[in-house]
Amino acid sequence: ELDDSKDYFTVIQSSNGINFNLPSNTTVFSCAGEGVYWPIECKAIIPIPLVGKPLENIRIEKDILCSFIGSNTHPCREELKNLMDDKDDVLFQMGKWDFSFSQTRIAAFENAIHRSKFTLCPRGFGPTSYRLYEAIQCGSVPVYIYDEPWLPYTNDIQWDELCVMIHVDDVRDTYEIIKAKTDKEIEGYLSKAEEYYEEYFTFTGISNQIIKEL
Repeated sequence: ELDDSKDYFTVIQSSNGINFNLPSNTTVFSCAGEGVYWPIECKAIIPIPLVGKPLENIRIEKDILCSFIGSNTHPCREELKNLMDDKDDVLFQMGKWDFSFSQTRIAAFENAIHRSKFTLCPRGFGPTSYRLYEAIQCGSVPVYIYDEPWLPYTNDIQWDELCVMIHVDDVRDTYEIIKAKTDKEIEGYLSKAEEYYEEYFTFTGISNQIIKEL
């Protein structure tokens, strides 16, 4: 019923996509891809960060090389688990998807991400992961494992400067890639993340970027 001659925009978080028709002049700001079930016709689909409730950056000793606590929602996660299970300096816990998250599970996740030099951020049901941005918040270097990358602000941000980028075809090399990173390189990633955080990865920053795009 909307006037198709006018311009619109909408914001979506679900990786399923939008399940109804949009006016043809609609710009979609999507956190999680172009949609799994319902491809849509629209003016443009623009990536924005997949963020949730902000996590506090608690500065504690980083005694874990890398970690992942989450659900088995993509084959690359299963492959990662098989690769990481025998590594003493890696924490990898994965179960089936569940809509409920107990306080115990949340506390374990937050503890792990704060203690980890790197946080494994394999794509899941959608093409990206909340962990990519949670790691940035918590002072851990994200390791984004992707097939088709869903990354915002590519005109402004060189993503390989603030996270380790690994294509799913190279997932077997993940541990060796991380292990080879020097303290100076880690500091470089964290410095870039801190530089971009307020302007691009907070709710206010994201809102401002949407307005700027419009």
